[in-house]
Amino acid sequence: MIVFRGPCSMPTVTERVSKRRLRYAIDLAAGDELVVDTANGTVMLNNTASRRHTAMADSSPEELFLLEPGRTELSFRPDAATPDALMTVRWRSAEW
Repeated sequence: MIVFRGPCSMPTVTERVSKRRLRYAIDLAAGDELVVDTANGTVMLNNTASRRHTAMADSSPEELFLLEPGRTELSFRPDAATPDALMTVRWRSAEW
């Protein structure tokens, strides 16, 4: 799960080795949260409204943005942001 917090414009996360990215054409105000659930393929703004339709053409499908075992380097690069903008990644081990 990836959570973008505003204020920022066009929040983007890029996996630095494969260059896969998730990028959304949306402006997030201070206090807004855009929650991307890659397991379920959902994109929710403030837990109330779907914003999956804001995915840009160069964005990977959410369901395919998986983290491989081992170390993963991600970059948070919105088009515009204040120092308060933040990206949080929540993950769990998938080993059985």
